[in-house]
Amino acid sequence: MAVQDGRFHWKTSICFSCLRFFQLCLAVIFEPTFFIPHRDESRSGSEMKYAKNVFLVAVSNARLEGSTMKAISVWSDGYKNFLDDGRGHSVVVDLPTDQGGGNAGPTALELCVMSLAGCITTIFKVVAEKRHFVYKAFKVELEAEKTEEALTVTGVKGKMEIVTDASEKEAETVLRLTTTTCPVSVIFKNAGIKFEWTLTVKRLRQGQDPNPLV
Repeated sequence: MAVQDGRFHWKTSICFSCLRFFQLCLAVIFEPTFFIPHRDESRSGSEMKYAKNVFLVAVSNARLEGSTMKAISVWSDGYKNFLDDGRGHSVVVDLPTDQGGGNAGPTALELCVMSLAGCITTIFKVVAEKRHFVYKAFKVELEAEKTEEALTVTGVKGKMEIVTDASEKEAETVLRLTTTTCPVSVIFKNAGIKFEWTLTVKRLRQGQDPNPLV
């Protein structure tokens, strides 16, 4: 790959820097039952069975798409790096200016949290379709905690908003199944990172923007 006119040119472009994070998900593909949560008193048998089925469908889809993921990082200058997934997607990561960087992109750790948010909205759609749950808008806003003493994130709080005509109970069930089966959420959980979330269900009023959460 060559640098021309001070700009980095790629044969492939945009990925999530957290792809190394996602590589751990390969373990899910090869040993899916390892990540299926154990039954507890707060979940019914049918709900646990449903979560398992959704998870195995996701794993099956992953197998069809291939079981190998790539993550390539190339240093540019300063603290700026170009990340690539080897299949046409790339992104720039950098440090903010107050840390000596050029603020050309999010930090790698921020992308990890962004990956969690993206995984939740993606798997939510998978679960919703399986349960015939219809919604018009869905927004996930995460806030990760990292103390000065800690080397990484120690906790994540999520604020979820959804626009649907379905019941609040059903919306909560879909979200709970989502956080149970989302591969990135599983990685955070296995790393001992506490994840708490709240859900607000909203109704679409007549004449309102069809996606009021954007």
